[in-house]
Amino acid sequence: MIPTTAPTTTPTSTTGGAGGTGGTVGGGGSVGGNLASTGAEVPAGALLATSGAVVAAGAGAVFLARRRRAAQI
Repeated sequence: MIPTTAPTTTPTSTTGGAGGTGGTVGGGGSVGGNLASTGAEVPAGALLATSGAVVAAGAGAVFLARRRRAAQI
């Protein structure tokens, strides 16, 4: 199909735009910058302490159950 009217705007250069050859992939290439944020703002120390307490409580429960069973025999 042939257009009936001429285009009203002339194409312009897009150097550095959306399709340009910028150089911003990978954080812009700056050395020593911050790491990417993953959204995981979880305090690792508190998780480790809580999991350690749960494991210790479980081990204590197993120890007491075995001791009680041995006393009944």
